[in-house]
Amino acid sequence: MSRHRGTQRLLGPPLAALLLVLSFGAHGAAAYQGSAYENYTAFQSCMGWASGMTDTMRAQAVSALAALGYSTTWYRRTAFTRSRVLSRAGADQAVYVQSHGDQYYKGAPTKVQGFRQDGGACSGAPIVYATDIDARRSSTAAHIVVMSTCHLGEAAATQGQITMSQAYGIAQRRSSRTDSVGYGPEFYLSYIGDAWLDDQLKFERSFWHYAATSSTLGQAFDLALATSGKAARTTPTWFGTYLYSGFPWAPSPPCTRCA
Repeated sequence: MSRHRGTQRLLGPPLAALLLVLSFGAHGAAAYQGSAYENYTAFQSCMGWASGMTDTMRAQAVSALAALGYSTTWYRRTAFTRSRVLSRAGADQAVYVQSHGDQYYKGAPTKVQGFRQDGGACSGAPIVYATDIDARRSSTAAHIVVMSTCHLGEAAATQGQITMSQAYGIAQRRSSRTDSVGYGPEFYLSYIGDAWLDDQLKFERSFWHYAATSSTLGQAFDLALATSGKAARTTPTWFGTYLYSGFPWAPSPPCTRCA
């Protein structure tokens, strides 16, 4: 798992973590748990058109997370359920979700950020709310969270409600691009407003490529903006530590694996 790194990037997780990844593989029980969820039904059979975009997006996320050192198990169709997400949420240190996301009513007039499970349902699928995830996590932030959905990069629609990034312990704030300490080893990526699948695919392909090869996560975000070819109609955003390498590491700040 040796790869060339840029001069601003540290050389990866501890040797023990690398050995665990190599020993157990992408679907094993390594020290750094990752989960990836793909809502295949909502974007394929439910929409009435065939496309491999969601499969590709999930696969490229899983591959990049494995390269960074996370043992990532993925779920799609009827395996992607609300109960599955919540059963793993407490231990997840890397998360990827490709689904419908929004600020949903959770008892009017309160809106809470969330995303829909797949579970084989074309419409009305159960929602995984940010508050559900927050209730299952400790105060320790996840390392990498990517919500490949609409609206989950926005501020809370109802004042005082928790956002999806906050549910995973990542505040809606950004370190400076030159801050080597930042907010600790954490990075959250999602979209503002409506996000289009073809744009998400282009942007995330570039982001994961740079993230897993030679750039910090903030740098990977900027490079993807510049090179992916996505349309202006889709607006990605990020929170966390710009110079975080993405490698799993002890979560206490300062960020010991930031460049």
